[in-house]
Amino acid sequence: MFKRLAVLGLWLACTALHAAPWTPPAQPDVDQILKQARELSRPGGDPEQAAAMHRWYHQHALAHAPSHGGVRLSFALSDWHALALRYPPALADMQAARDRAAERLRAGGPNPREAMSDLAALDQQLADPRVSAELMAWLDANRPADARSFAPLAMAAVVASGQHALALRYLDQNALVRNSERQLRGMTDSAERLPETQRPEFRQGVVSYLDRQAAPAVAALAQAGRAQDAQQLLDRLQGVLGQDAQLHLCRDGLRGFAPPFRRY
Repeated sequence: MFKRLAVLGLWLACTALHAAPWTPPAQPDVDQILKQARELSRPGGDPEQAAAMHRWYHQHALAHAPSHGGVRLSFALSDWHALALRYPPALADMQAARDRAAERLRAGGPNPREAMSDLAALDQQLADPRVSAELMAWLDANRPADARSFAPLAMAAVVASGQHALALRYLDQNALVRNSERQLRGMTDSAERLPETQRPEFRQGVVSYLDRQAAPAVAALAQAGRAQDAQQLLDRLQGVLGQDAQLHLCRDGLRGFAPPFRRY
């Protein structure tokens, strides 16, 4: 009887420990929390604890580690979404974070650029252009200056939602070409640190990324019946990226086909 009680007590203790909700430590190590969230998201891990860590990380990481700005909306978001595909509460958390970002932007609170970036990244990760497109239309009607700031981030969502007229109202072709040139230059500089054998693949990845960024604008022009303008924009991009650059999505855009709305 004593042994049975001991085993039962041990089982209850382990169950309570497993069920205890995760809370961040007093001095959070952001890198460690993200690593633990990734490990616990794997099969055989603890999806509830992982979801809590991802949720905390998205909401609080920048306050403790501002250098995580890029990781937070790229690798960390991909990890969170991978968990969400298997664990519905994590999906609900991502959708709630997306809705909070939209509400912050609509309310006109502090750090609008952060809210814009969060909303655009979450919508793309969720493959759902609806919220970004609806908010862009609302900003267009109520705060055009903020709409202009949000337009480069929301362009893909707006075009994917079939609102090419709204997209073209805020399309700055010169800025798009300049931004592509600037990003190509920066990424090319980064490639210099890679072994020479890896540089062609890296460059192709850069070109593919910039192709995805520009294709919605080309598609919007084509959808509006401005085929000549769409071709001229593609020609300018080709001149910046090189005549050998394979801009498949932009060429699809010439026929009015917007690229799939999702995180690649």
